[in-house]
Amino acid sequence: MKESQNILFVDSDPAIRKAFKDLLEGQGHVITLASDADEAIGMMHSHINAYNLIVTDLDLKGSGSGIRVIEEGYIFQVKCEFWLVSASLDNDEAQLAFRAGAKVAVNKVELNLKLHKEGYIP
Repeated sequence: MKESQNILFVDSDPAIRKAFKDLLEGQGHVITLASDADEAIGMMHSHINAYNLIVTDLDLKGSGSGIRVIEEGYIFQVKCEFWLVSASLDNDEAQLAFRAGAKVAVNKVELNLKLHKEGYIP
């Protein structure tokens, strides 16, 4: 399993943010939460290269999508992995995420499996 990682998780649903934080903090990771794209982008800019992984939902309420978060990270040369998650990810959205710079694009129901395969959880 990976050593402690600093992870920014972006989702507009407070219950999903809490579940993600509880899961990964239980494995020794440091989790920062953001509820929308503007908040996440602000955190990336104020803590440049502080995160090993940024996981963002595609559909964020209000201030843009997860694609915008990934694009801003690319523009500012944030040196971490970006993962895009969505409740209903289709192939076009996944391809858009990869073009923006995402390493992973996955449905939310598959996120725990991907976290396990990548060594974030046992």
